[in-house]
Amino acid sequence: MDYEYLLNRDKSFINRYKLNRRSEEISKVISKFSPQKKLSLLDIGSADGYLLSFLNDRLNLEFSVGIEPCVDCIKAKSFKNITLLAAAGEALPFSDESFDAVVAASVIDHLKDVSEFLNETRRVLRKDGLLVITAIIPFYDKLANMFGVDKGLHPHIKTYTLSELKEILLLHDFKVILAKRFALPSFGLIPFERNIELVLEKLRLSYLMFYSIVVGKRL
Repeated sequence: MDYEYLLNRDKSFINRYKLNRRSEEISKVISKFSPQKKLSLLDIGSADGYLLSFLNDRLNLEFSVGIEPCVDCIKAKSFKNITLLAAAGEALPFSDESFDAVVAASVIDHLKDVSEFLNETRRVLRKDGLLVITAIIPFYDKLANMFGVDKGLHPHIKTYTLSELKEILLLHDFKVILAKRFALPSFGLIPFERNIELVLEKLRLSYLMFYSIVVGKRL
């Protein structure tokens, strides 16, 4: 994450909403697929640690740590219940099979070597451990750039459709146990967006949503 974006993030209601909505969805899927289990969790691309702090407060975590390549972002950390290390997702400074869950929220579209990243996440996950990935879909990325919604964010190297994310995980020996879209684009619908999402889900119209979440299980 760019430090400039981090500084501007909390000034934008839309960006705060997106961050919180993403955090809620990640917490929900981890709770669903790892119920009543003390987890060790790694958050990749933690920025200042907002998501990691959110998960620490809501999940039954025995141990958690976040990594972030932007040292200035780590220095901006204001959450007291988390640990952040300066490192990149393509070279994780952890032993094999160290974690029950790895989270990478809005990370994969910024990576130059996605294959190395997935190999590393698989290496540090224990058997049956979860990899949770969220990503913006290509259409919304173009829309956001057009309207300057994510101004200041480091440009995406590549964006991925839901089908592409599933295929990538399968190619790296993960079993895909969840793949869906969630959230709306935050263009003036707040505070009614979540209600609209629930209606779309009930009507099986989730394909109209603008973010992807994929959960892979390490085999």
